[in-house]
Parts: sequence; structure tokens; C-alpha cells
Amino acid sequence: MNKKFSCRALAQTLVMVSLTIITNASYALTDMNGKSTTIDAHTAKGQWSVVTIWASTCTICHQSIGEIETFKKRFPQAKVFGVSTDGPLGKAEAQGFIKQLGLSFPNLLGSYMEVSDYIYRHAGESLMGTPTLLLYNPQGKLLAVQPGPVSANELIGFIQKQTPETK
Repeated sequence: MNKKFSCRALAQTLVMVSLTIITNASYALTDMNGKSTTIDAHTAKGQWSVVTIWASTCTICHQSIGEIETFKKRFPQAKVFGVSTDGPLGKAEAQGFIKQLGLSFPNLLGSYMEVSDYIYRHAGESLMGTPTLLLYNPQGKLLAVQPGPVSANELIGFIQKQTPETK
């Protein structure tokens, strides 16, 4: 009887550990040095955070990511970082994209499915494609998920509309 109980307890524990690993894996990304991280670990508390999701093979990403660079220069009080959906096997392509476009903000690496799962869990919608922009307010709340290119002016305008005037 004791043996049966311990086998059942062991099986239940293994199932729970497996579910925990599967659930947490959907949030796991790496930085470009291979260190595990998450989107949430990079969003800043106390300031706006802008996340641009891109892929090295995305033509629109190539054409529009310069607007995120422009935003970063014009709105330095916000934290900006990128997430490549090229996945671990596409790391070299992602690094080439960063170098070719001279990106000055940090970038993370994850799979399309991991990023889509993250967005679904936080916004109730799947990743519709790249580029996609995530915008977090200074309290760390995800305010917007915007597929497609976004200009620096549009992004600054949206933030200014959300920020109460200080008198």
C-alpha cells in the first residue's frame, strides 16, 4: 500500500512539475548572450516601456523599425527594447538585423509561439504578425498591442493623451 501511494504521489508531482515547466516556458526568452529572461523583466516600473516585436525576414520591420529609433531619441524617458521572433535557430539572422539597422536599444530573442502566447495571456489576443508594438504605462500595465508599423509621432501622441497634464 505504501509503495502504491508513493508511486501515485511521485506521478502527481511529475505532472505538476511538467505543467509548471510548460507554462513558464511560454514566457522564457533569452538576451542576445543566451541568458534566460522575460518581457516582464525588461519593462520598467516608473516609466513608459515600448516593446517592438520583429523578425529579421519581415520587410515591413526593416522599413519601420527606424521609427522606434526616432521615438527613442525624441522620448528618452521611455524604456525601449525589441523582441525578435527568429527563435534560437535564427539568432545569427537576428544579430545581422540588429547590426544592419544599427539598433541602439536592447533586443531579446524568442520564438513566434512564445511571444504569441505571452501576448495572449496578457492581452487576450494572439500575435497577428510582425512588426507589433506593446506599450506599457509607468505602472507596468500593458495598455496597447498594435500590429503593423507605428510612427514616432503616433506613439508620442498616444502617450501624451494617456498622461494627465501637470499644472
